[in-house]
Amino acid sequence: MIFFTIINNLAVSQDSLPYRPEDNYEVRLEYDFKTRPFPERDKIDYYHGNGFPEASVLPYLVVRIHIKGLLPEDHKVRITNNQGNISSSLKTSTEKPIVIDMGFTEDMKEKITPNKYLLTFLGKKRKRLNKITLEVQSDGTFLINDIENGKL
Repeated sequence: MIFFTIINNLAVSQDSLPYRPEDNYEVRLEYDFKTRPFPERDKIDYYHGNGFPEASVLPYLVVRIHIKGLLPEDHKVRITNNQGNISSSLKTSTEKPIVIDMGFTEDMKEKITPNKYLLTFLGKKRKRLNKITLEVQSDGTFLINDIENGKL
């Protein structure tokens, strides 16, 4: 219950943060097809059952965000998912893209794995400046900053 409260407070506090200007970044979706790894022999996989899994190839998504130009106050970007995990905290750069390995699209649709990512841009004293949100909804709709950008 405490974990849920922390996530709700994080979401509420981030709502007042403005979105990063759209002309300042570019989002590229890279689809690939990968075979889901089998669960370890001695472990129970609660998400996929205890039977013998079939070796199937599933769609896999990696997102690359290219920052076109740095704003004067940009210093770092913190990437957080909807399960409360901080994926990374990086220095902002126009030379290297921000890479988010989102995973198997079916798992995101079913909310087995994180389906929403928040990129928070920070100033030198950790002041929150602006944000970019990425979300995969249950029907496969892909949202960037709450705007529909196709289906997976």
